Amino acid sequence: MFLRYSSNLVIGAVIGNDTVISAEGDFKPGYIDNNGNPQGIDDPAYRVYKIVNGDTTGSDYVQWPGSQGAYVRNTGKTVLIGEQTLFSSCTDGYSNTFPMKAQILETDWVFDLNGPQGYTVFSEFRIINRSSNVWNNFYAGIYTDDDLGNATDDRISPDSSLNISYTYNSTNNDGVYGAAPPAISFNVLSGNISYTGSNNDSVILYRPVTSNNRIVKRGYKNLYLTSYNPFLNGNPLISPPVNDREYFNVLQGLKKDGSVWINSMTNLPTGFPDQNFGAGDFKFLISSGPANVNPGDTQTIIVAQLVAKGANNLQSITSLKSGSSLIRNLFENNFGTVSVSDPGISELPVRYKLYQNYPNPFNPVTKIKFDLSKSGSVRLVIYDISGKEIFVLYNGYLTAGEKEFAFDGSGFSSGIYFYKLTAGSFSETKKIILNK
Repeated sequence: MFLRYSSNLVIGAVIGNDTVISAEGDFKPGYIDNNGNPQGIDDPAYRVYKIVNGDTTGSDYVQWPGSQGAYVRNTGKTVLIGEQTLFSSCTDGYSNTFPMKAQILETDWVFDLNGPQGYTVFSEFRIINRSSNVWNNFYAGIYTDDDLGNATDDRISPDSSLNISYTYNSTNNDGVYGAAPPAISFNVLSGNISYTGSNNDSVILYRPVTSNNRIVKRGYKNLYLTSYNPFLNGNPLISPPVNDREYFNVLQGLKKDGSVWINSMTNLPTGFPDQNFGAGDFKFLISSGPANVNPGDTQTIIVAQLVAKGANNLQSITSLKSGSSLIRNLFENNFGTVSVSDPGISELPVRYKLYQNYPNPFNPVTKIKFDLSKSGSVRLVIYDISGKEIFVLYNGYLTAGEKEFAFDGSGFSSGIYFYKLTAGSFSETKKIILNK
């Protein structure tokens, strides 16, 4: 069964006096060289690579294309995000029309977990201006054709407060899914980064996510989701765009003819039309912008595709929005990652392990290190000698890798204590000595 028939990246900008769009049919495998020429379309090395947790001998792991821009550790080794990671590099340079000369580095990943994060596909698009021209008023968007089982009974809607747009069934019974059909969304976790020059604005990024490579850009703001446009074949008001000018209009949150949408409640212009168009085989485009992109600069867009199912078609929306809030919280907390010894990304351990604290005995601070071979819920707790829980060092989600926490015993008396790590089915306890 299917929920999403197809989706694709759409980018657009004003270059000189021209409005230029690159979309689905324009992107081909490869890159733009230093002379501005496309390369790699016939090179078999430019393809989709996939690596899976636990497989360190497969050809894609061994041949992981760091030279193409795939994330690698400082040691040069392959980076795995979550349980499965995909990478590809493409360009619009082979387009028959006027190309933007963009290079797109796409990284996709998933987590094998219970809850919303286990029903989500994450995608990062690093969009690089490889031309010699400034991209003015640059927008990046996702165009999607959702067919939630039977396509003709779907509805679509945005939620600008959550930076999402979603598709759900108009009734509680779909011709393919039956009763209580699910809902699916595109969530904009990080959009275009726009320069403001204000000291009050800053953006925090992790490259890649789950690493401790933290980047702070002051004087910038994240635009997230700035507009949404619905499309339906056969409806003159919202039929899909057919040329660069119409695509650029909808990327800006306008109707395809350049006129504005009006909010029915406020009677003011909006980028999020709230009209009820009924049920049908809808498509929609979400976008983020504008920003100016100089030659050689990169804009990074991160989106999540989340699926949720509730007790009925409307409860599926409720579950979707609740899951979207959790996904955003996880993303903004870098998926629970803490600092590791490798300033890139830690090697993924092959097993769970709890190390002895150091120093031990200690006064008053000691460090507790452990290895997680799999992402998931983790609980790290301190007990006194009677077995009473006295302090929770961590209780929540962590990605796989090497982790380290500091325990400050300033508020406790000298003596013997214990620390216990619980992660999945793994549990281990070790003794520590506080000697003031």
